[in-house]
Amino acid sequence: MTRWAGFVGLTALLISVLLVLTRATERMVESDSRIQTTKRASRTTNSTDQTPSVDSSGPSSSVDSTDQTVPIDSTDPSSSVDSTDPSIPVDSTSGDSGRPPSSHDSTAASVPGEGIDSPAVDKSSLDPETSPTANPESPVSPGEPSLSPGALVANVALTQGLVAIVVIAGAWYFDVPLRALGIAGDSPIVAVATGLALGLVLWLASEVTTALSEAAGFGADEGLRRLLAPGTASGWLALLGVALPIVAASEELLFRAAAIGVPATGLGTSPWALSIVSSVAFGFCHGIQGRAGVIVTGVLGFALAAAYVHTGSLIVVIVAHYVLNVTEFLVHEGLGVDPIGT
Repeated sequence: MTRWAGFVGLTALLISVLLVLTRATERMVESDSRIQTTKRASRTTNSTDQTPSVDSSGPSSSVDSTDQTVPIDSTDPSSSVDSTDPSIPVDSTSGDSGRPPSSHDSTAASVPGEGIDSPAVDKSSLDPETSPTANPESPVSPGEPSLSPGALVANVALTQGLVAIVVIAGAWYFDVPLRALGIAGDSPIVAVATGLALGLVLWLASEVTTALSEAAGFGADEGLRRLLAPGTASGWLALLGVALPIVAASEELLFRAAAIGVPATGLGTSPWALSIVSSVAFGFCHGIQGRAGVIVTGVLGFALAAAYVHTGSLIVVIVAHYVLNVTEFLVHEGLGVDPIGT
């Protein structure tokens, strides 16, 4: 009895850690979204502020837009323009030729018509992504790194892989039999075929449940899936061939085998009561997907739990979980099809 209770305690600890990590990931992704939004706003603001348009076609324009240098007689006392103004080029050949030109005057005279479109201007200083002075009021430091799909995929694979290792090590340490985890006693071919069919059914159920949640006012957040979606063939290979299999195996091993199969076998707890508890925890571990995500994944988690209790096979639910995730990525991110009801 002690060894069973010890393993159940380890399972509860792992689920608690995952809930904490989920919340930390939510904050990280929210921060990244705010950074990207601020950068886009900064880029737009700087592009607008630093490329002013002058209407030179209007009849009221007093300056010929084709004349890049406007000579000003600095000896004319009626001139309302200060000849020392560095922003106005001065004709050093008119007026007081005996006055040595100032550094401002010589600069203005030597580069007639210099402006934002002049080749003499370093355009990199106007890029909000590369220039630290492009928008000094922006709270975002230029060049600040944001989350990349590769980093997120690696983070997910590493985290879930560690969870799976801990569960397996715990099962070995507490001498939990394989049958309690749902590994022994089933035909692999039948289990895989059943999992494939169940995964497709669950994907359709996920689409419908998400649409109903949206209609009820529970917004779904697809930000994490979009961030995880790769942009290269190698990225897709890593996601579909490494990360998603690890996620499916790890989550089913923890939330179905360890949280339902072991306590039901060793402690005599009702598997259906355990299914409800584990499904609620499973839903909250997907809180990054918004309130609708919590509801949808909770319902899907209970469906997987019911399949696990009914078949007693861990392989069935791992394959179904994997097929569900892969189909979502391929349909929505690979093919660009919007979810139902959005």
